[in-house]
Amino acid sequence: MLNTPRLLVIAVFLGAASACAAPVLDAAQIADRTLDNGFHVVVKSAPHWDLVAVGFCIKASPMYETEEQQGLSDLVRHFIFDIAPPGGQPLGAMIDDLGASVGSYTTQDATQVSVVCSAQFLPEILPRLAKAVFEPEFTEEAWAKTLPGLRRRVEATTAGPERKLNESMWSTAFRRHPYGRPVLVMPDNVSKYNSKALADFHQALYVPNNISLVVVGDVKAEDVFRLAEANMGKYERRELTLPTVPREPRQTETRTRLAKANIRNTLLAFGWQAAGMDRKTDVCALDLIYALLNEGQKARLIKAFAEKEQFEALPEVEFITKRDPGLFKITCVTKPSAEFDTRETVLKELQKLQDEKISEDELAAAKAVIHAGYAFDNETYESQVGSMAFYEAIDSYRFAVDYLSELDTVTVEDVQRVAKRYLGLDAYTLVIIRPKKTGGPVWEAHLTQ
Repeated sequence: MLNTPRLLVIAVFLGAASACAAPVLDAAQIADRTLDNGFHVVVKSAPHWDLVAVGFCIKASPMYETEEQQGLSDLVRHFIFDIAPPGGQPLGAMIDDLGASVGSYTTQDATQVSVVCSAQFLPEILPRLAKAVFEPEFTEEAWAKTLPGLRRRVEATTAGPERKLNESMWSTAFRRHPYGRPVLVMPDNVSKYNSKALADFHQALYVPNNISLVVVGDVKAEDVFRLAEANMGKYERRELTLPTVPREPRQTETRTRLAKANIRNTLLAFGWQAAGMDRKTDVCALDLIYALLNEGQKARLIKAFAEKEQFEALPEVEFITKRDPGLFKITCVTKPSAEFDTRETVLKELQKLQDEKISEDELAAAKAVIHAGYAFDNETYESQVGSMAFYEAIDSYRFAVDYLSELDTVTVEDVQRVAKRYLGLDAYTLVIIRPKKTGGPVWEAHLTQ
């Protein structure tokens, strides 16, 4: 399964390609060009529907924040795309007027912006997007006006045991690397920033040589290149002064963090430091391990828990590729009385992957699952933009195109080697949130599976 986040915009269903059709992300349909100012443009021509999806990939994220700037990436994104400029309306509202949809979000590696519209409106929408991205107005008046609502939004989104579990996992597993810091601004940090802090951060990172544009749809590549040159080519290339990203030392011990919350069940999360984009074969092997453990009725972890019905545990595996080594995570919701049996079951399944090679048939089945997931995850123009922009942020859009070819080279020996290298039983992070007795509200813990 291709590791791309779900975009927060309305999907336009285009239908799955048949088994005999060309690859979903066919290299023959894709062209790219870098403008003189360093702005990179990627275009996939798919002239079947009068639609186009547009994505801006901006390398502005916690990866490029200092500790004193925690959360600025997401605040700048929110200010640009969600807040009305002086005397105007928010970008989303302007684009909505054209019958289009727009969404934006920040990850640990980048800020992503996505628009879906009729192809005929692309010449009108690109200038608006360019102006919003490169020329936002950070006024103290607008900041003061949005601050109360922003504080409420931050407090609401940072509440809940699942978010606490996730943030505790990353902060415990990463002690030096920025991946250990939350993407969203912490509530205590909101009031310490002002419009100048946002403007300075924007000035440093929102430069053409730090941004890519990905377009998929009923367009010709040369037409898009001309539009990009006219609208984005006019902005000057600037030298990037990025903070040094410290390498995270390889974890050699087990780290445990325990908390309590108003929940009925126990939440468990295991995390192993995993491969980054400099080890593409290992990334693909970890994707296959994800499928072996979690996808389908025959998935090893699902089957192990199904055979122990008394556990009533729900496991979920997650591996989202990062630029630098990230996390391979296994999360479980379980009865408090079954916590230790649940932990033992998870570790036993990982031990099996290290002790015994999987069969060729099992490997083929896992690859088939990922091939199917790849096709499903790239059904729409928008999701294809999302896939290419996701990898453009951490490596190159080409990995989205070559992903299945890379995956198919993985062997049973690779799977066992990678399980031993990354999923050791003496070097992982374990975060546990147990129920506590209280007269207050009780959270219903759940996973996203």
